[in-house]
Amino acid sequence: MPPRPAIQWFSTGQGGSTSASRIAQNKANGDAAADAIAARYPGARREVDFQATSGVRRVDVWGSTTRVAIESKVGRTSLTAAVRQQVQRDVELMSQRVFSSVEWHFARSRVTGLQGPTKPLLDLLRSSGIIVR
Repeated sequence: MPPRPAIQWFSTGQGGSTSASRIAQNKANGDAAADAIAARYPGARREVDFQATSGVRRVDVWGSTTRVAIESKVGRTSLTAAVRQQVQRDVELMSQRVFSSVEWHFARSRVTGLQGPTKPLLDLLRSSGIIVR
């Protein structure tokens, strides 16, 4: 029997879509959600980078006149190491007054039907002074 390839893609059972196409669909949904948020803020810019002590923080929507940083999440979002790092950098940049405030917006996933932060993430966002929408 020949050796298996290092990477395998499996059908999700949803019309033959693969993991790669599902990731692409999630990215497109995320971009659409962030674009819709940006459209509500005159002069807002998309995907703007800021330097924090621990590294770069890229915000999805930057309200340059209001200095509001907005993170857009689609689907159910857990408190992973990467998400925790985003929160830590948001807090740092708020404390340095680079950001006047930070908002995290959660949209329903068209793929999974899920929406919002898990309880540990919600608790961290609230205790960090981040607005949850």
